[in-house]
Amino acid sequence: MFVLCLCMHASLSLSFYLPAIVRMSASTSCTTTTTTTTTTTAAEETEQVVVDCSKRVRCTDDSLEEEEGQRTVATAEKKKTKTSTTRLHCGDLFACTADSGVALVHCVSADLKMAKGIATTFRARLGLSGMAQLERNSSRWTVGSVLTATVKGRDYFNLVTKKRYFEKPTYAALRRSLENLSKECKTRGVIKLAMPKIGCGLDCLKWPPVQAMIENIFDGTDSVVVDIYYLGASSSS
Repeated sequence: MFVLCLCMHASLSLSFYLPAIVRMSASTSCTTTTTTTTTTTAAEETEQVVVDCSKRVRCTDDSLEEEEGQRTVATAEKKKTKTSTTRLHCGDLFACTADSGVALVHCVSADLKMAKGIATTFRARLGLSGMAQLERNSSRWTVGSVLTATVKGRDYFNLVTKKRYFEKPTYAALRRSLENLSKECKTRGVIKLAMPKIGCGLDCLKWPPVQAMIENIFDGTDSVVVDIYYLGASSSS
């Protein structure tokens, strides 16, 4: 009889505490699920913020570049009263500039790869002698500088507009190079330049702001005459 009473008491106690244990287990499970959901949501929000910020940075860079180009064109319009010494020609740059008194100009990277586009022709014309002259000026291999070589009585001006060959130049870098080119012309007594549409081939800059930039720097009755050569039917692209 005593044993039977103990068993009944234990059974009653278990039935009393069992609902509370079940409720605690369910509560813990719900809490864990809620925490996991909150963590996932926070991660998604963080990822979205990073993506949005990245987009804003890229757009800002593009806007700054476009703004630089627009300012350059606007400045050129204000200077139309000056005598223009910048001339456009449809033709082969090298075939049309037999006069060794005309200095040739193009853009390069600081690593002097010169392995694509018109740069390959410049490299061939410079030859070992010209390339050696450029390499001796290694201390000046900075963006915005001008590397000069003289081959067979002709000056070759190499505008350093970017650090590595696979990069793209900016309008600001091209402007610094052109300003230094203007100083170099005065130092050397150069009065005639010939160039392609610099920065607008593989480097992907737009020609209208580049043309305006060249005119701003070189136009005037006492300025250097700049002949620009292009291949194709249109001079505006």
